[in-house]
Amino acid sequence: MTPQGNHKNQDREHGHEEASFASQRPCALTYPAHAELTVMSWGGAYERAQVEAYNKPFTAETGIAVKMISSDNPAAPIKSMVDAGNVTVDVADLEFTDAVRLCDEGVLEEIDPASLPAAPDGTPAVDDFLPEAVTDCAIASMVFATVYGYDTTKFPMPSPRRLPIFSIRRNSRASAACAKVPRSTSNWR
Repeated sequence: MTPQGNHKNQDREHGHEEASFASQRPCALTYPAHAELTVMSWGGAYERAQVEAYNKPFTAETGIAVKMISSDNPAAPIKSMVDAGNVTVDVADLEFTDAVRLCDEGVLEEIDPASLPAAPDGTPAVDDFLPEAVTDCAIASMVFATVYGYDTTKFPMPSPRRLPIFSIRRNSRASAACAKVPRSTSNWR
């Protein structure tokens, strides 16, 4: 992340490079041994899983502590930090669309794909991710899906067999459980 297009930050002033991107692969970063890496994520069970899967192994391998900061939408505080010229996050877990938008707005720093480490088998990083996962400012490393479920005791027969039934039953609790953003659900109002 870069404040108003100014690519300098405190770590760079001390001779240490910083890369910020929408990924939980902080092993691509170079920091002094005493540094702490600040990661912004979504909180809850998701963030706890990231700590176990990424942060603890990273700290064990590098000795660099990882501090987690939670946000219900990391894109908003990142944009605010950059606008204020006070960026305190090193790595952010963003939705792909937000990462692309923030990159287009000049909020995120660009990543040189050649600077990313190869996979353990020697595969170049750009070939080790899904197609189009490596973008100018972000590396998509998480794939997820929206799964719809229902309580069989709350729905009379016949039970819902496809998504449109949730839109039809607007007075049901099902519509309240759906995310209210069009990029993740078709039940947006």
